[in-house]
Amino acid sequence: MMAVILLNMLFLCMYHYDAPQTLLEVIDHVSRVCAFIFVVEAVLKIWAMGPRAYLRNAYNRFDLGIVVLSTFELILELLEGTDSTGLQSTQSLRVIRVLRLFKLAKEWKELQIFLLAIREAWQSVGAFLLMMLLMMLVFALIGEELLAGELGHSGYRFHYDSLDWALLTTFQVVSGENWNDNLVVYVDAIGWEAA
Repeated sequence: MMAVILLNMLFLCMYHYDAPQTLLEVIDHVSRVCAFIFVVEAVLKIWAMGPRAYLRNAYNRFDLGIVVLSTFELILELLEGTDSTGLQSTQSLRVIRVLRLFKLAKEWKELQIFLLAIREAWQSVGAFLLMMLLMMLVFALIGEELLAGELGHSGYRFHYDSLDWALLTTFQVVSGENWNDNLVVYVDAIGWEAA
C-alpha cells in the first residue's frame, strides 16, 4: 500500500501549468485508479475488522475521511462532466489526496517521531500565538484610539479607522511587511509625532 501512496503522490506532483493534454489524461487516470484502490482497501478493512474495530484506530478514521472526500471529489467530477484537464472547482479537492502521505507515518517510525515532536512543540507555540494575538489586539486598539480619522479620506488602504483595518494594519507592522509605507503616510498626515 505504501507503493500506491507514493505512486499517487508522484503523479500528483507531475501536474503543472500548461501541461500537455496527454500528461493530464495520464495523471487523471492514475489518480482515479489509486482512488479506487484506496476505496477497495477501506471497504476490505471494514469488512475484515468490522466497523467498530475499524473506527477505533485513529489512522483508519483518518484514512476513511480521505477516502470519503476523494470519492466525493470523483462523484462531483462525474456530475460536472469534467476531468482534471479543465480548470474546475473539483480540482482543488485533489489537494486532500496529499494528506495520504501521513498514512506513511503508521509504518515509518522516524516520521512518527517527527510528527510527535511537532505536536509537542505546537503546544508551546499555541500559547505564544495567543499572546501575540492579544498584543496585536491591544496595539490595534491603541492605534485606533490615537490615529483614527487622522488620514481623512486619502484613500490609503491601511488605517486605524475601524477595528478590522486596525488589526490588519497592526499585523502589517508586526510582520514587517511594508511597515515603512504606514510610517511615511502617517508622518506626512500628522507629523513626526506619529513615529
